[in-house]
Amino acid sequence: MAITAFRRLAGRPAHALLAGALALAAAGHATLGASAAIGFTAQATNWRYLAVPLYHQTHGLSCEAAALQMALASLGISVSQDTILSESPIDYRGAYWDSSGAFHWGDPYGAFVGNPDGSERGLTGYGEYYP
Repeated sequence: MAITAFRRLAGRPAHALLAGALALAAAGHATLGASAAIGFTAQATNWRYLAVPLYHQTHGLSCEAAALQMALASLGISVSQDTILSESPIDYRGAYWDSSGAFHWGDPYGAFVGNPDGSERGLTGYGEYYP
């Protein structure tokens, strides 16, 4: 019955398909109401909890440094976000639009783009990516 009803709705506008789907759901609910109430839960057996400390960002845009600081701390390596940032070049040049209207900024694969205390919204800072 459901396949026949679906074939009759094929090629119709979206609102007709939605109305048909709702009608099928209502018809199916009357006959499958008891089945719909049946549910199940799954318990994962391969969960792994890691002892990773939580550190807040020390700069407005130092999420990469904060994430690396937490990962290293979980391995027993203590390092500050400022030390991590000092190991990467920082490209303080601002963003700009060229004469054709294309947006340009630094390369986040090569350096931290903008000011770590800047703002993405204000186009004064962005971040960096893993090379």
